[in-house]
Amino acid sequence: MYPKILFITINGWNNTTGTATIPSIIQGYPVECVANIFIRADLPNSPVCDNYFQISENDVLKSIFRKDVKPGKRIKKSDVETVAIMNSERTSYLRCKNLHIPFSSYIRDTIWKFGAWNNVNLQTFIDEFDPDVIMFPAEGSISFLNLAGKIIERTKKPYLMFFWDDNFTFKCHGFSFYRLMLRNKIARLADKAASTFAITPKMCKECNEYFGITPQMLTRPVSIMNNKEAKEVCNPIQILYTGSLYIDRDKTIKTLIRAIREVNTDTLSFYLSIYTNSVVKDAEKKDFNIPGVCELHPGVPKEEVIKLQSQADILLFVEALRGKHRNAARLSFSTKLTDYFAAGKCILAIAPTNIAPTEYLIYRDAALIADKYKEIIFLLRKIGENTGIVQEYGKKALDCGIKYHGKKDVLNMFVKAIRKALNS
Repeated sequence: MYPKILFITINGWNNTTGTATIPSIIQGYPVECVANIFIRADLPNSPVCDNYFQISENDVLKSIFRKDVKPGKRIKKSDVETVAIMNSERTSYLRCKNLHIPFSSYIRDTIWKFGAWNNVNLQTFIDEFDPDVIMFPAEGSISFLNLAGKIIERTKKPYLMFFWDDNFTFKCHGFSFYRLMLRNKIARLADKAASTFAITPKMCKECNEYFGITPQMLTRPVSIMNNKEAKEVCNPIQILYTGSLYIDRDKTIKTLIRAIREVNTDTLSFYLSIYTNSVVKDAEKKDFNIPGVCELHPGVPKEEVIKLQSQADILLFVEALRGKHRNAARLSFSTKLTDYFAAGKCILAIAPTNIAPTEYLIYRDAALIADKYKEIIFLLRKIGENTGIVQEYGKKALDCGIKYHGKKDVLNMFVKAIRKALNS
């Protein structure tokens, strides 16, 4: 008999994007024992759950002025009418997000404070599912944590918290009163949690320092565990990047492009292919489209990404090397890395060495690392002199995935933590 788990999230789970950590962890868990409450304008599409409840933020706002609006409804993955509504809401959300409205967190929390979201729709959904345990991430939103608190209050069931990003220190974005209130809210919830998880060893350490808790490390598991045969390295050596160009990742990639142009010769060269959904200005496209060096492509579906990775020699991981975004990934762990482990390809990580994902790669010796232009040049020339390094680090990446991120092991650890929470 498996315990019934209610997950509270900001985004709806969508399997097509391949980014949701928790759905990948609970693959194999009985679908009827899983429910998800979320608040973003998403249409869920994940095989791990059929029982969804969405609280539309647009409806929360409307309910302040209209008593007939009761936010919250069950969502079906095949609900065509809902797709159109959510696409409209999501477009509005992204438009507002790009405007960088001052005090947006305070505005959202005020809307949720006065909105009529805690109504019979939500209460009926919770009561009918009747969870044994609740799980939610320590998000950077007080209104979201208030929602989790109300659900905990109603069910009186044990709960688990998942720390996945730096939403509680001042080391990344500096001091703010909002973050201070957020930290205090997280601290109160963490203090009473039956169990906690964190996405990196560094996050585990800082959670202990700030909240006096001892989380277990929990990351997205490696989903492809078959042995990979190392293929011959291409000439030019193919480097692949699939991901965002925001928060100064584009600047890091431009640094790599400059290095490639410097080391390329007639006998051995590197070629970088970039696939991204990020909006690139026309004036900048020329920087990513250089004959014989690099080419920019639009983003592709997850299935195509896997195919591209199988054809590449090196998979690229980047974060901002300097500036205000240098610590954006200070405590987080990119889901991209476990995909890279699964691909069994050499990983080239160009990122600060003091952020959690790079520290982890160094600790496991699972990637080639550089955080300065001279180091990038050194690594490229080293690979050029001995292409066997590419195959060597491809095996190291795969071994790291199998040994520390195996799907069965991660699920067993998660289920064991849930059962322990129920018995505590």
